[in-house]
Amino acid sequence: MAKARLRPFEEQLRTSFSHGVSSDTDNRVWTFWKAMFFCSTITTTIGYGHMTPVTTAGQTLCIVYAIIGIPLMLILMADFGKLFTRGLKAIFRLIFRINRSEQCLKIRRSALVKGCKSGKRWLCRKIFFCKPCRGEEDSEEGTKDEEQTLEELIGDDNFNLPISLALLILVIYILIGCFVFPLWEDWTFFEAFYFIFISISTIGFGDYVPQHPGFMMATTLYFIFGLALTAMCINIIQEKLTNTFREASLKMKERFSSIMAKAEQEAEEAARMKELGSSNTDIAAVHRDSKASKEDDLDKPR
Repeated sequence: MAKARLRPFEEQLRTSFSHGVSSDTDNRVWTFWKAMFFCSTITTTIGYGHMTPVTTAGQTLCIVYAIIGIPLMLILMADFGKLFTRGLKAIFRLIFRINRSEQCLKIRRSALVKGCKSGKRWLCRKIFFCKPCRGEEDSEEGTKDEEQTLEELIGDDNFNLPISLALLILVIYILIGCFVFPLWEDWTFFEAFYFIFISISTIGFGDYVPQHPGFMMATTLYFIFGLALTAMCINIIQEKLTNTFREASLKMKERFSSIMAKAEQEAEEAARMKELGSSNTDIAAVHRDSKASKEDDLDKPR
Protein backbone atom coordinates (compact mmCIF):
# COMPACT_ATOMS: atom_id res chain seq x y z
CA MET A 1 0.00 0.00 0.00
CA ALA A 2 2.79 2.43 0.93
CA LYS A 3 4.80 1.53 -2.21
CA ALA A 4 1.77 2.19 -4.40
CA ARG A 5 1.35 5.64 -2.88
CA LEU A 6 5.07 6.44 -3.18
CA ARG A 7 5.31 5.35 -6.82
CA PRO A 8 3.85 8.65 -8.26
CA PHE A 9 6.29 10.65 -6.15
CA GLU A 10 9.17 8.51 -7.40
CA GLU A 11 8.10 9.12 -11.00
CA GLN A 12 7.88 12.85 -10.35
CA LEU A 13 11.29 12.81 -8.66
CA ARG A 14 12.81 10.92 -11.59
CA THR A 15 11.27 13.35 -14.07
CA SER A 16 12.46 16.38 -12.10
CA PHE A 17 15.98 14.99 -11.81
CA SER A 18 16.11 14.27 -15.55
CA HIS A 19 15.30 17.94 -16.16
CA GLY A 20 18.09 19.12 -13.87
CA VAL A 21 16.12 19.78 -10.69
CA SER A 22 18.07 18.87 -7.55
CA SER A 23 17.57 19.24 -3.84
CA ASP A 24 20.11 22.05 -3.74
CA THR A 25 18.01 25.22 -3.68
CA ASP A 26 21.05 27.41 -4.50
CA ASN A 27 21.73 25.53 -7.74
CA ARG A 28 19.03 27.08 -9.88
CA VAL A 29 18.40 25.69 -13.35
CA TRP A 30 17.11 28.97 -14.77
CA THR A 31 19.17 32.07 -14.16
CA PHE A 32 19.24 35.30 -16.16
CA TRP A 33 22.39 34.40 -18.11
CA LYS A 34 21.27 30.83 -18.67
CA ALA A 35 17.95 32.13 -19.96
CA MET A 36 19.80 34.51 -22.29
CA PHE A 37 21.91 31.64 -23.59
CA PHE A 38 18.81 29.49 -24.00
CA CYS A 39 17.09 32.26 -26.00
CA SER A 40 20.15 32.57 -28.23
CA THR A 41 20.07 28.83 -28.94
CA ILE A 42 16.43 29.23 -30.01
CA THR A 43 16.88 32.24 -32.29
CA THR A 44 20.06 30.88 -33.89
CA THR A 45 18.40 27.45 -34.33
CA ILE A 46 21.40 25.75 -32.71
CA GLY A 47 19.32 24.08 -30.00
CA TYR A 48 21.77 22.20 -27.77
CA GLY A 49 18.93 20.61 -25.80
CA HIS A 50 20.65 21.01 -22.44
CA MET A 51 17.81 23.25 -21.23
CA THR A 52 14.20 22.69 -22.21
CA PRO A 53 10.89 24.11 -21.00
CA VAL A 54 8.95 21.66 -18.85
CA THR A 55 5.62 23.34 -18.18
CA THR A 56 2.90 23.86 -20.77
CA ALA A 57 3.12 27.63 -20.40
CA GLY A 58 6.88 27.54 -20.93
CA GLN A 59 6.58 25.37 -24.02
CA THR A 60 3.88 27.64 -25.47
CA LEU A 61 6.02 30.71 -24.80
CA CYS A 62 8.99 28.96 -26.42
CA ILE A 63 6.95 28.32 -29.59
CA VAL A 64 5.79 31.94 -29.81
CA TYR A 65 9.31 33.22 -29.09
CA ALA A 66 10.79 30.99 -31.80
CA ILE A 67 8.18 32.08 -34.38
CA ILE A 68 9.06 35.73 -33.78
CA GLY A 69 12.75 35.45 -32.96
CA ILE A 70 14.04 33.11 -35.68
CA PRO A 71 12.98 35.32 -38.65
CA LEU A 72 14.42 38.38 -36.91
CA MET A 73 17.70 36.55 -36.32
CA LEU A 74 17.82 35.43 -39.96
CA ILE A 75 17.32 39.03 -41.09
CA LEU A 76 20.04 40.14 -38.69
CA MET A 77 22.42 37.45 -39.97
CA ALA A 78 21.75 38.45 -43.57
CA ASP A 79 22.41 42.13 -42.79
CA PHE A 80 25.55 41.27 -40.84
CA GLY A 81 26.75 39.11 -43.72
CA LYS A 82 26.23 41.94 -46.22
CA LEU A 83 27.91 44.39 -43.83
CA PHE A 84 30.93 42.14 -43.42
CA THR A 85 31.08 41.65 -47.19
CA ARG A 86 31.07 45.41 -47.79
CA GLY A 87 33.70 45.95 -45.12
CA LEU A 88 35.90 43.22 -46.54
CA LYS A 89 35.48 44.67 -50.02
CA ALA A 90 36.47 48.10 -48.70
CA ILE A 91 39.60 46.67 -47.06
CA PHE A 92 40.42 44.64 -50.17
CA ARG A 93 39.91 47.70 -52.36
CA LEU A 94 42.15 49.80 -50.09
CA ILE A 95 44.91 47.19 -50.21
CA PHE A 96 44.53 46.97 -53.98
CA ARG A 97 44.74 50.75 -54.24
CA ILE A 98 47.90 50.87 -52.14
CA ASN A 99 49.59 48.04 -54.03
CA ARG A 100 48.64 49.24 -57.51
CA SER A 101 48.83 52.99 -57.07
CA GLU A 102 51.99 54.98 -57.58
CA GLN A 103 54.21 55.49 -54.58
CA CYS A 104 57.32 57.47 -53.86
CA LEU A 105 60.73 55.84 -54.02
CA LYS A 106 62.77 57.89 -51.63
CA ILE A 107 62.57 61.08 -49.61
CA ARG A 108 65.59 63.26 -49.15
CA ARG A 109 66.98 64.02 -45.73
CA SER A 110 65.45 67.48 -45.94
CA ALA A 111 62.01 65.80 -46.25
CA LEU A 112 61.91 66.63 -49.96
CA VAL A 113 61.14 64.09 -52.60
CA LYS A 114 64.26 62.72 -54.20
CA GLY A 115 62.59 60.68 -56.93
CA CYS A 116 59.76 58.43 -57.82
CA LYS A 117 59.68 54.79 -58.66
CA SER A 118 59.18 53.78 -62.23
CA GLY A 119 55.48 53.09 -62.71
CA LYS A 120 54.61 54.31 -59.17
CA ARG A 121 54.48 58.11 -59.40
CA TRP A 122 50.82 58.97 -59.12
CA LEU A 123 50.59 58.65 -55.31
CA CYS A 124 53.78 60.64 -54.96
CA ARG A 125 52.32 63.53 -56.97
CA LYS A 126 49.05 63.38 -55.02
CA ILE A 127 50.71 63.52 -51.60
CA PHE A 128 53.97 65.41 -52.14
CA PHE A 129 53.03 67.40 -55.28
CA CYS A 130 56.27 66.37 -56.92
CA LYS A 131 56.78 66.87 -60.61
CA PRO A 132 57.48 64.02 -63.03
CA CYS A 133 61.11 63.08 -63.39
CA ARG A 134 63.05 63.66 -66.58
CA GLY A 135 62.19 61.40 -69.44
CA GLU A 136 58.76 60.72 -68.00
CA GLU A 137 56.78 63.28 -70.00
CA ASP A 138 56.41 60.89 -72.93
CA SER A 139 54.76 58.24 -70.78
CA GLU A 140 52.38 60.71 -69.12
CA GLU A 141 49.44 59.85 -71.38
CA GLY A 142 49.85 56.11 -70.79
CA THR A 143 50.05 56.70 -67.05
CA LYS A 144 46.80 58.67 -67.10
CA ASP A 145 45.08 55.85 -68.97
CA GLU A 146 46.35 53.35 -66.39
CA GLU A 147 45.12 55.59 -63.57
CA GLN A 148 41.67 55.85 -65.14
CA THR A 149 41.47 52.07 -65.60
CA LEU A 150 42.63 51.53 -62.03
CA GLU A 151 40.08 53.96 -60.64
CA GLU A 152 37.29 52.28 -62.59
CA LEU A 153 38.36 48.86 -61.31
CA ILE A 154 38.74 49.70 -57.64
CA GLY A 155 35.76 52.04 -57.65
CA ASP A 156 33.38 49.27 -58.70
CA ASP A 157 31.69 47.76 -55.66
CA ASN A 158 30.37 44.77 -57.60
CA PHE A 159 33.67 42.95 -57.97
CA ASN A 160 33.85 39.46 -56.50
CA LEU A 161 35.95 38.71 -53.47
CA PRO A 162 38.14 35.60 -53.53
CA ILE A 163 36.41 32.66 -51.89
CA SER A 164 39.72 31.60 -50.35
CA LEU A 165 40.00 34.95 -48.55
CA ALA A 166 36.53 34.64 -46.99
CA LEU A 167 37.17 31.05 -45.92
CA LEU A 168 40.55 32.07 -44.48
CA ILE A 169 38.88 34.75 -42.34
CA LEU A 170 36.30 32.22 -41.10
CA VAL A 171 39.02 29.69 -40.25
CA ILE A 172 41.01 32.33 -38.36
CA TYR A 173 37.85 33.29 -36.43
CA ILE A 174 37.27 29.64 -35.50
CA LEU A 175 40.90 29.21 -34.43
CA ILE A 176 40.61 32.24 -32.15
CA GLY A 177 37.69 30.53 -30.42
CA CYS A 178 39.71 27.32 -30.21
CA PHE A 179 42.33 29.16 -28.16
CA VAL A 180 39.80 31.01 -25.99
CA PHE A 181 37.30 28.28 -25.07
CA PRO A 182 39.88 26.00 -23.38
CA LEU A 183 40.59 28.93 -21.05
CA TRP A 184 36.90 29.11 -20.09
CA GLU A 185 35.98 25.44 -20.08
CA ASP A 186 37.80 22.21 -19.32
CA TRP A 187 38.20 21.36 -23.00
CA THR A 188 41.04 20.47 -25.29
CA PHE A 189 41.86 22.32 -28.50
CA PHE A 190 40.11 19.73 -30.67
CA GLU A 191 37.05 19.65 -28.41
CA ALA A 192 36.77 23.42 -28.69
CA PHE A 193 37.11 23.22 -32.48
CA TYR A 194 34.46 20.49 -32.59
CA PHE A 195 32.10 22.53 -30.41
CA ILE A 196 32.54 25.69 -32.51
CA PHE A 197 32.04 23.86 -35.81
CA ILE A 198 28.92 22.06 -34.56
CA SER A 199 27.55 25.35 -33.24
CA ILE A 200 28.33 27.54 -36.27
CA SER A 201 26.88 24.91 -38.60
CA THR A 202 23.73 25.02 -36.37
CA ILE A 203 23.86 21.24 -35.85
CA GLY A 204 23.97 21.56 -32.07
CA PHE A 205 24.34 18.01 -30.78
CA GLY A 206 24.50 19.20 -27.19
CA ASP A 207 27.31 16.85 -26.14
CA TYR A 208 29.50 19.91 -25.47
CA VAL A 209 27.82 22.91 -23.86
CA PRO A 210 29.52 25.83 -22.06
CA GLN A 211 28.91 25.54 -18.34
CA HIS A 212 30.52 28.73 -17.07
CA PRO A 213 27.63 31.18 -16.53
CA GLY A 214 29.86 34.24 -16.65
CA PHE A 215 30.96 33.59 -20.24
CA MET A 216 27.62 32.53 -21.73
CA MET A 217 26.86 36.01 -23.08
CA ALA A 218 30.33 36.23 -24.61
CA THR A 219 29.74 32.82 -26.18
CA THR A 220 26.43 34.07 -27.58
CA LEU A 221 28.07 37.13 -29.16
CA TYR A 222 30.88 34.96 -30.52
CA PHE A 223 28.42 32.67 -32.27
CA ILE A 224 26.33 35.56 -33.61
CA PHE A 225 29.38 37.02 -35.35
CA GLY A 226 30.47 33.53 -36.39
CA LEU A 227 27.11 32.89 -38.03
CA ALA A 228 27.40 36.28 -39.74
CA LEU A 229 30.81 35.32 -41.13
CA THR A 230 29.35 32.02 -42.29
CA ALA A 231 26.56 33.92 -44.05
CA MET A 232 29.20 36.16 -45.65
CA CYS A 233 31.09 33.13 -46.98
CA ILE A 234 27.88 31.61 -48.31
CA ASN A 235 27.02 34.94 -49.96
CA ILE A 236 30.44 35.19 -51.63
CA ILE A 237 30.28 31.57 -52.84
CA GLN A 238 26.77 32.19 -54.16
CA GLU A 239 27.90 35.28 -56.07
CA LYS A 240 30.87 33.40 -57.51
CA LEU A 241 28.73 30.47 -58.63
CA THR A 242 26.10 32.80 -60.09
CA ASN A 243 28.68 34.68 -62.13
CA THR A 244 30.31 31.43 -63.22
CA PHE A 245 27.02 29.98 -64.43
CA ARG A 246 26.15 33.27 -66.13
CA GLU A 247 29.46 33.34 -67.98
CA ALA A 248 29.06 29.68 -68.94
CA SER A 249 25.55 30.39 -70.23
CA LEU A 250 26.80 33.33 -72.30
CA LYS A 251 29.62 31.24 -73.74
CA MET A 252 27.19 28.46 -74.61
CA LYS A 253 24.88 30.96 -76.32
CA GLU A 254 27.79 32.43 -78.28
CA ARG A 255 28.96 28.95 -79.23
CA PHE A 256 25.47 27.94 -80.32
CA SER A 257 25.03 31.17 -82.29
CA SER A 258 28.35 30.67 -84.07
CA ILE A 259 27.44 27.06 -84.93
CA MET A 260 24.03 28.14 -86.26
CA ALA A 261 25.60 30.98 -88.28
CA LYS A 262 28.18 28.59 -89.72
CA ALA A 263 25.47 26.07 -90.61
CA GLU A 264 23.38 28.77 -92.31
CA GLN A 265 26.43 29.96 -94.23
CA GLU A 266 27.21 26.42 -95.38
CA ALA A 267 23.57 25.94 -96.42
CA GLU A 268 23.63 29.17 -98.41
CA GLU A 269 26.88 28.15 -100.11
CA ALA A 270 25.42 24.74 -100.97
CA ALA A 271 22.29 26.36 -102.42
CA ARG A 272 24.44 28.78 -104.41
CA MET A 273 26.58 25.96 -105.77
CA LYS A 274 23.45 24.04 -106.67
CA GLU A 275 22.01 27.01 -108.52
CA LEU A 276 25.34 27.55 -110.27
CA GLY A 277 25.45 23.89 -111.31
CA SER A 278 21.91 23.98 -112.68
CA SER A 279 22.65 27.15 -114.66
CA ASN A 280 25.77 25.55 -116.16
CA THR A 281 23.70 22.52 -117.15
CA ASP A 282 21.15 24.72 -118.89
CA ILE A 283 23.88 26.58 -120.76
CA ALA A 284 25.47 23.30 -121.86
CA ALA A 285 22.09 22.03 -123.06
CA VAL A 286 21.54 25.21 -125.09
CA HIS A 287 24.99 24.83 -126.67
CA ARG A 288 24.26 21.21 -127.56
CA ASP A 289 20.96 22.14 -129.17
CA SER A 290 22.54 24.93 -131.19
CA LYS A 291 25.38 22.67 -132.32
CA ALA A 292 22.96 19.93 -133.33
CA SER A 293 20.87 22.37 -135.32
CA LYS A 294 23.98 23.57 -137.16
CA GLU A 295 24.98 20.02 -138.01
CA ASP A 296 21.49 19.31 -139.29
CA ASP A 297 21.69 22.38 -141.48
CA LEU A 298 24.99 21.20 -142.94
CA ASP A 299 23.66 17.70 -143.63
CA LYS A 300 20.66 18.99 -145.62
CA PRO A 301 21.14 18.88 -149.48
CA ARG A 302 21.41 22.18 -151.12
